[in-house]
Amino acid sequence: MTHVNHRATFLRLRTGCSLLAAALISLAALDSPAVGGPLSDGESAQVDKAVAAAMAESGVPSVSVAIVRDGKLAFAKAYGSRHVGAADPALVTTRYRIASVSKQFTAAAVLMLADAGKLSLDDEVSRYLPELKGADHATIRQALSHTAGYREFWTVDYLPSDLKRATSPQAIVERWGAAAHDFPPGTQFSYSNTGYVVLARLVERVSGQPLASFLHDRIFAPLHMDSAEDLDGRPMGGSDATGYARFATSPPREAQLPAAGWTIGCGELAMSPSDLARWDVSVIDQSLMSRAAYAAQLGEARLKDGAGAGYGLGMFLDKVRGHRRAWHNGILPGFWTENRIYPDDRAAIIVTVNGSYGGSPHAVIANEIEKLLIPDQSGRPPAPSPREMTLRLMKQIGDGALDRSLLTDDANAYLSGQTLADYQASFAELGEPITLVRVGSQQAAGVTSITGLAVWPKAKVIVNLRIRADGKVEEFVAYPVR
Repeated sequence: MTHVNHRATFLRLRTGCSLLAAALISLAALDSPAVGGPLSDGESAQVDKAVAAAMAESGVPSVSVAIVRDGKLAFAKAYGSRHVGAADPALVTTRYRIASVSKQFTAAAVLMLADAGKLSLDDEVSRYLPELKGADHATIRQALSHTAGYREFWTVDYLPSDLKRATSPQAIVERWGAAAHDFPPGTQFSYSNTGYVVLARLVERVSGQPLASFLHDRIFAPLHMDSAEDLDGRPMGGSDATGYARFATSPPREAQLPAAGWTIGCGELAMSPSDLARWDVSVIDQSLMSRAAYAAQLGEARLKDGAGAGYGLGMFLDKVRGHRRAWHNGILPGFWTENRIYPDDRAAIIVTVNGSYGGSPHAVIANEIEKLLIPDQSGRPPAPSPREMTLRLMKQIGDGALDRSLLTDDANAYLSGQTLADYQASFAELGEPITLVRVGSQQAAGVTSITGLAVWPKAKVIVNLRIRADGKVEEFVAYPVR
């Protein structure tokens, strides 16, 4: 379940764990009639290389990848072990918790009810949940787009004490949903798991069904997503991937998931990447809902001042290399998921990982596959990776030859005067680092934030790099580690 308003930086130090330096690989046949032509041998090798590099750097136990091309499943492969210390190779049928990727299914449930005329997205939430006394002016659309101002119940990068005790969605609604809003509805974007628990209860009130039953009957069964299941408060099964966490330089430990009641509507689902691909294909084909519903889900929400929120209904929205992208990541203790849909290209990328440490291997792998799958419409050469950009800026600054066209106006203003002089003297003396290790990353609203640790014989420096969707660097900040 993605939390801390999608803005927290997840810092996990790389320890060089060799547990999976040589990953076990399994590829199983799929029963879907919509399996497209496979990737070429060269393309498959590039995916394998990206996964192997990310696993070696992060030490995560397993990775599972599914790729949609031309509106069909074109690639599905699992790497590594679903259980640490056991000869249990991950399979393409292995299930992972998809955490906040679950939100797009809750959003779809609401949109289906709107298609049926049972509600309007511009209705106030309190019309259906009158116990939300503080939500009198928040609309369903605002709840779906994280612009309602609901008070967030999970604000830290660990499992707080409350979430270790069972609760109910109704209790969350009454405690956090009914609390005073953090801001007037429609005036800001602020990621809120609470808002999606509120929406889960709304679906149940309006439909008369538990959310899990509604999703099974209206989405999972029609799409033959046989592995998809609500696992709120329940452990993964023996054939599923076990989620692992690490603490400082400890070995992997089985991660504790939230107790019952906390993830319904916002992060409760588990499934295989191939089944998640079936959902992505349905979004590409617009096969389950009306065109108006898909237009709403894939349309950017607007704040009252007209600014874009960078989010639709259950999905982040941006462009990559000129191509429209709808995406969401999912983060729960022990699990990371990346789901990216490119509607105009009829393509999708799904990456699941059963280790919530080692940087963000799910995003790193998805980025590499994205370069393979989504061509650059501008005709320009591929953008440098964050690692390449960091090393390039270090060298340029050290040589006194900074290419200011790489930077935003704010970054250019920052890298000037005494600040630039200090950076230049430092990097000129240090030269190229012995190692540059990614220790954290985050993506939100088209901005990629990377934290790296650069090491020289007599110095260690933390580097924060932020790159916008247009490729411009808006932050390059370095400071020593003593």
